[in-house]
Amino acid sequence: MGAESLTAPPSLARAIRKNLAFVGLAYGIGAVAGFIAQAVIARELGPATYGEYIAALALVTTLAVLYEVGANEYLVRETAHEPHRLGELLGDVLVVKLAAGASVGILAVVLGLALGYSTTELALAGLLAAMLGANAISKPFRAGLQGIERLEVASSLSILNAVLSAAGMIVMVATGHGIVAAIVVSALVSVALIPASWLALARHVPVAPRGTWAGARAVALTSFPFTAVTLLASATSYADAVVIRVVLGTTETGNYGAAYRLFVVLQFLPAIYVDSVYRTVASLAHESASDFREFVERSTAVLFLIALPLAAGGTVLADQLVELVFGGAYTDAQPVFAVLLVSLPLSFPAWILITAVVLGDRPQSAGKILIVALSANILANVILVPQYGIVASAWVTVATDACVALAATVLMARRGVHLRWLRLAAPAIPVAGLVALTALALRGLPLPVPIAAGAIVYLVGLKLVGFPGRLGVGGFRELVGSRAE
Repeated sequence: MGAESLTAPPSLARAIRKNLAFVGLAYGIGAVAGFIAQAVIARELGPATYGEYIAALALVTTLAVLYEVGANEYLVRETAHEPHRLGELLGDVLVVKLAAGASVGILAVVLGLALGYSTTELALAGLLAAMLGANAISKPFRAGLQGIERLEVASSLSILNAVLSAAGMIVMVATGHGIVAAIVVSALVSVALIPASWLALARHVPVAPRGTWAGARAVALTSFPFTAVTLLASATSYADAVVIRVVLGTTETGNYGAAYRLFVVLQFLPAIYVDSVYRTVASLAHESASDFREFVERSTAVLFLIALPLAAGGTVLADQLVELVFGGAYTDAQPVFAVLLVSLPLSFPAWILITAVVLGDRPQSAGKILIVALSANILANVILVPQYGIVASAWVTVATDACVALAATVLMARRGVHLRWLRLAAPAIPVAGLVALTALALRGLPLPVPIAAGAIVYLVGLKLVGFPGRLGVGGFRELVGSRAE
């Protein structure tokens, strides 16, 4: 059974449809579970205490990119090209993850002290480092499942982790045990996921990881460009919260964190797609330049189309959405969320564009793009946040996402891969304007009414301006991989 799993992948169409279903389910349930947990924690603790949690999370998440040394994406790509190397690579990757875990735990405490974090924030940072470290150790096993097209198993494990972790955190906070106890429970769930993921992979492929320091060093060096991309993307997302904590304190960090949590929940939409097609894009980049270009172009255009109505209608309804989820104590988060929503038509395409740059054998170039973006992001936050507050940080996020999407598109063109994704999707922009007007006209009614009306306006408007036909022969169905073998 193991040999068959490694040598008989399904057709691209069937694989992508299956992956979209299972990854969508995993992200959907994970996003809902995490979203509910965040809302309960924020409501129960208030902006100041919630800000301590966000400050610790931002610091550890920025450092936790070290867990991506020996990147899981690298493991998926190499397994897609050479399935027989899975066992060898997995063992070496695990050695790297263990070393990275120890480093992140130490750095989290040391940097927290240097930044003036409170005792509670330091405790949270240490626990979050342990939790994310355990997740980092279990992820290579799930990446192995993805590499052999068993993403449904990996998704089931992710769902189990998200649901149990969220439930444990909610119970701890709701019963008055506090945020530290909640993170302890979440960390224990993550630790238990390690043997569960190992056993799940072993059912499909007989793998007994035996890592060596020499092999781990080779994997770390070879995969570093993939690591750099993940590192910089994560740091760009969370560095702003660290700056806000140091400059403005925990209450403003809590308000910014509440708005950013909602923004992150929406990111599960492009994440679902990119995870589902990652192996396919890697194969196309290796096998057919024309198919690779077409696939990336259509994917980027569709992600832009998905983001447009969320940005247009969401900015009008941002205040109601924040109050619904987090309550009246987070009014300062409302304008921040409205600005962050402006970034969606830029951040959604950036997901697939950066992935295309990496898998097009240009991971170093992707790293350079994100180094510049991260440096500019931190500098802009340091300059603007003290004077203009957390709304300025949100605008910096918009500018960062715009620069990343543009730079990736230009870089692909210079490499001979000309992507017309914006031209394909541009006729939908006026339709998104109608969505905003609809939401504005109906915002006095119960929230589901303007949301549903905006969705109807957008779908009808897309049809009138020629979608999905504008995307090319076969439209959306072609997009998700109808190149069956």
